Amino acid sequence: MSLAKMYEGLQLLDETDELVLGHRSEDAYLLRKRDSRCLFEDNFYGDPSCGYISRQHTWAVVAGEHVAVWRASYENILLPTIALQWVHAMRLVDTDLLELLTDPWGEHPAIWRLAPLTGTYWKAADFLTYQQQPYKDHIIW
Repeated sequence: MSLAKMYEGLQLLDETDELVLGHRSEDAYLLRKRDSRCLFEDNFYGDPSCGYISRQHTWAVVAGEHVAVWRASYENILLPTIALQWVHAMRLVDTDLLELLTDPWGEHPAIWRLAPLTGTYWKAADFLTYQQQPYKDHIIW
């Protein structure tokens, strides 16, 4: 069965030549294209907002109400911390380092750094630019 048929309605978060990361409603999936095998799945409160697959296929991160990390050679990690709750966006800053933007309109908006292979994270900066402002689809950060 094809990937498309297996996960009809899958909303794409990221894709490489080997893997697909997406969600259908509140359920996130990391799928291997070669055989349509599900390598990782997680359930969110609300839809996941973003995700990234390392280009070396050693880890993947999906985020929204919480942050979940799939690691190819290690146990997966769920980061159910309030600090990393309601991630709005993420970006790669180095081979194995992501930045996560938490709710820009919330009480404590910030940019966090996450090293997916180790599961370590730290606050890089507060992000007050959009606090107390109306919602926007496009955030400059």
